[in-house]
Amino acid sequence: MAQIESSNCMKGITLVHVGKRNFRVPTASLPASFSSKKDVYVRTHNKDDNNKAESANEEEITLKLDIPRRFYGLIIGRGGYNIKQLREETKAKIFVNYNGPVVIIGTKDRVEMAKKRIEDTIAQQNNNNTENEKSINDTKIEDKKKDDDESIKESIKDNEDFTFKLYVPTHLHGPIIGKGGSVVQQIMAETNTKIIVQRYEKLAIISGAKDGVEMARKRIENIIESQYKPVNEKSDETKIEDKNKDDGESIKESIKDNEEITHKFSIHGRFHGAIIGKSGNTVKQIMVETNTKISIQKYENFAIIRGTKDGVGMAIKRIEDIIESYNNAGNANNSTEIGDNKKENIESIRESVINKKEVHEGFFTDRLDVPQPLHGLIIGRGGGTVKQIMAETKTNIIIPKDENLVSNLVTISGTKVGIERAKKKIKNIIESDSIFILPPTHFISIPLTDTHLQRKVEDFKSNVLELNLQGVDKSILINSHTLHITIGTLHLYRKEDIEGAVKLLKSLSKTIDEIIGTRTLVSTLSGLAVMENDTVKSHVLYAKVEEPEGQNSTLKKLGEYLIEEFAAEGYLKKENRPLKLHVTLINTRHRNEHSASSNNDKHGESNRYPFNAVPILNKFGGIEFGNNRLESIHISKIGEYDENGRHRSEGGIKLP
Repeated sequence: MAQIESSNCMKGITLVHVGKRNFRVPTASLPASFSSKKDVYVRTHNKDDNNKAESANEEEITLKLDIPRRFYGLIIGRGGYNIKQLREETKAKIFVNYNGPVVIIGTKDRVEMAKKRIEDTIAQQNNNNTENEKSINDTKIEDKKKDDDESIKESIKDNEDFTFKLYVPTHLHGPIIGKGGSVVQQIMAETNTKIIVQRYEKLAIISGAKDGVEMARKRIENIIESQYKPVNEKSDETKIEDKNKDDGESIKESIKDNEEITHKFSIHGRFHGAIIGKSGNTVKQIMVETNTKISIQKYENFAIIRGTKDGVGMAIKRIEDIIESYNNAGNANNSTEIGDNKKENIESIRESVINKKEVHEGFFTDRLDVPQPLHGLIIGRGGGTVKQIMAETKTNIIIPKDENLVSNLVTISGTKVGIERAKKKIKNIIESDSIFILPPTHFISIPLTDTHLQRKVEDFKSNVLELNLQGVDKSILINSHTLHITIGTLHLYRKEDIEGAVKLLKSLSKTIDEIIGTRTLVSTLSGLAVMENDTVKSHVLYAKVEEPEGQNSTLKKLGEYLIEEFAAEGYLKKENRPLKLHVTLINTRHRNEHSASSNNDKHGESNRYPFNAVPILNKFGGIEFGNNRLESIHISKIGEYDENGRHRSEGGIKLP
């Protein structure tokens, strides 16, 4: 079709449109077959008026649709099926470009038809999403809840994937595999699973959907039950019966310990922040304590939890508790009805999980509060200790390993009897002498509070600093407010141990009064010495503690009595050497990083490098600090101080 336009042209010249090109031709040269109507000329093929002009609707137009990109996949369809069908039905050209809008090319009618079809498809999808979304203002919450519960159950059914490990004695591998693998191949074909029989590990690993795995497991167990024969050739019926029972229990324990599941758990978007926590700490804590992997799908409003049955069940319970707590806090005033529905929904989810996961009766989970520094004792070298406990008690023990999470809780799963046995074994470890390989946490101290004595110690410190000795700086000189006589160091890692040590000290008060008698207990600080044999490489320099005449070594007797009593209760390790009463004045353990920086090249990264005590002993070895009245005994915390600069006391008693 050629269109002819005479406007905006020179006189006698007509603009002719042919396709997308324009031509200027003399009007007189136009053939008679062209007719004119206003400024538009249409070529006619005959004299019939109906064929003189084509409808403007027959013109090809281009329409660009700006729609959310999340609907592009819906328009295209699986394998391009939807868009192909749309093109065939509307006879329009439709292009979906992920970097731009949807483009529709065709006549006006075809373009409008394609546009309407696309808009109807999007509207229908939005309606479906709206129906599936929980709305706080929805007046049909009960009906909606039922639909959501059914959706959750279907989600569980569709998304579950099992990898199940079944214990199989080596001599039964043959009947399960069959000649040329015929038996195991038939089981896999009938149950739609994958089965790997590991001869050396004595395991059959079954992978696939839950129903298929269960079917395969039952088939294998039937083979075990029907063809089981004890390895021992003795025919004693009693022994055979016991053997069958033992293997049956072993198989059940294998099922409990090794089954892994993946669970899809529906969570509304408003709870995501509470479950994830600041910097992800909350969800990390849940994963550590339940030994699971949790992935929060923000935009799909669900969480994927992977782990053992018990771990997944524990994780679900923790998440439900967070949701319930959040819901109660946020809706206490105006959302009672919604809160009740939420609780019902949570119960429904829990019920569905219990039904689907076949939670074993008599299988429990408990937690034991064990301070972080003691976790290494429970784990043992290469995990040997905890593995032995699990094997002996038939339990599963999870010890937090994430250094970013400060958690003391050790999780133990199994039967009630097994859990109690495991807890007892763990307590025996942390209450045994093995705890003494760790650094001490507290000490029995008798504070020195005499101000005259403290001034003398400050003068001594100033004189030592004036010597300008290498390795000696202000940071390693003890603060005169913290001066004390050390009786012994304690290992009190648990709260109950701290409380027990304080209680013990107070219970000894009456006997201590009898040891001291009616006289005031006094100490005398006279002379200096070092703890090390090599005075050139010293770490601790102290003042010697002596007793005035007439006191009859009362202070020493008191110290020995305290050591005996605290060692008997397991708080202190008694050494095979006599008690050395002393007051520490210099200790390299307190050396700070700044003073250590110039010596790191010689002594590595550690701040605790020695000093030469010979010049100090030569000049001040016979120093007299004087007497001090002893007024109290305390259980003091190492490295912590109160507002007066003294060691923080957990508790103490007064002396007569």
